Amino acid sequence: MRFAIASFTFFALFAAIPASALTLQPHSSSQPGPTTTIVQADQLDTWENAQLSYEIDLESQVYPGTVCPVYPSRMAVSPDSQTLAVSSISRERSCSNDPSSTLTLWNLQTGEKTATLVQGTADEWVSPNGDIQEPGSLVNIHLMGDVVHAITFTPDGETVAAGMSDRTVKLWNARTGEAIRTLSGHQYAVHAIAISPDGQTLASGSSDLTVKLWNLNTGEVRRTLSLGMQPGQDKIQTVAFSPDGQSLVSVLHDSNALQLWNIDGQPIRQLSQSRTDTDNGRRIPFAFHPSGIRLASGLTQIIATVDPDNTIKLWNTRTGARVVTLTGHIGGIRSLTFSPDGRTLASWSEDGTVKLWSMRSLQLERTMPINQGLTTAPPPFGDRLLFSPDGQTLAADALVASTENTPSYDLSPYSVRLFNITTGESQQAFPDLYSGVPFHFTADGERFIAVAGSTIQVWQR
Repeated sequence: MRFAIASFTFFALFAAIPASALTLQPHSSSQPGPTTTIVQADQLDTWENAQLSYEIDLESQVYPGTVCPVYPSRMAVSPDSQTLAVSSISRERSCSNDPSSTLTLWNLQTGEKTATLVQGTADEWVSPNGDIQEPGSLVNIHLMGDVVHAITFTPDGETVAAGMSDRTVKLWNARTGEAIRTLSGHQYAVHAIAISPDGQTLASGSSDLTVKLWNLNTGEVRRTLSLGMQPGQDKIQTVAFSPDGQSLVSVLHDSNALQLWNIDGQPIRQLSQSRTDTDNGRRIPFAFHPSGIRLASGLTQIIATVDPDNTIKLWNTRTGARVVTLTGHIGGIRSLTFSPDGRTLASWSEDGTVKLWSMRSLQLERTMPINQGLTTAPPPFGDRLLFSPDGQTLAADALVASTENTPSYDLSPYSVRLFNITTGESQQAFPDLYSGVPFHFTADGERFIAVAGSTIQVWQR
């Protein structure tokens, strides 16, 4: 069994504002166990000679003695670069052992496990106490019991939150592992969570097809947003706050729809496209500009999305109006990400390239082949694309040649490749990182964290 997560696309068409009306607004900063082996790495300016600092073997360190496969399912890194949160599952239909689920915290400096926050079951049908945690149409799709579906940290790194299959959001002290609060109110399992940039509000998306906004200080519900469907008609995939905290995005899986809301819970615009069978399991790609783009009317917060015509569209998050369309890809676009300073937008496409777009000129700046000359099918993810905190390195899903140097999709292992965005050259390839769990840079820019099977690899530059 493997996780395969990729990206959706969606369609929207509105009149464009001339690209000449745009200028960039300068970015400003906002607010393991005994088997772990530590390797000291020299501090280098680039990732060209990255070294594997240590590995976390979940099978031996979290599920010792298990005979069932172990799968990491979610991962989050604290904003202070000190703590790694990992949820994982040990189960398989044919496995005789009781299926289990955990959420653990790890010290990123030492690789040692610091806390086990969740240790329970991962059931396929209903929870052990008989609670119905998913609508009837979803019981064969999602695991139930004590499963962690989403993880995030508060901006100060002091609190970690998890969206749970038991219909709750749980909060813990990220330093001590002590339970802080449980947020209860959803009818079904919570699959997506996000915390506002000011750390005051938590958004949770549930299979009851509502998004709730919670006061993190009191645990009270500030408002509930209805997605306009009945439970079981769709599955919520993502919720996310804009960098200024004034807008919110919710993404549905089956209807392939992204809804843009203002912070008062009023819908701004829905963007969607018709589903196709090949879209199954993909994520809808979108990215918020980190600091905003200055239009003639003033500073405007922007969200980037994609269309099935292989174009990228920039939208005003306050009004929902389309700002500009970027064209150049000849294959479906499966991932978008902005550089931390907001000057560059990167897009990952099934045409085998990553393109870099200047947000100053709104023109294509560079095209980088990501499959090392291989012309076969792309990796099965493509929603994994990430800038390093200094904006100089871009991590992307890629294919690398097999040991036989045969350009075959079946023989070529999947990998993550790091690119120097100034030169477009590949700095480093991490082979065999076959997992649907997204990779991460730590905020201090010193570590790169990715999943390989049941092992988490921590690389240091």
